[in-house]
Amino acid sequence: MPVPMTADSDAAKAVEPVLHPGGLELLDSLPPYEEKDILRRSTALREAGHSPSWSPR
Repeated sequence: MPVPMTADSDAAKAVEPVLHPGGLELLDSLPPYEEKDILRRSTALREAGHSPSWSPR
């Protein structure tokens, strides 16, 4: 059974960065998900300065 999401849950913390204008703009700029492109796409995002724990703050 899934654990309910609370403000302090790991799941809530994981999505929090994209709930800001900068995060939403980044998501909107990405093309549709294609599994075959994930390594190339994530590498390009890292090279552009986006870290796995990116935060607009």
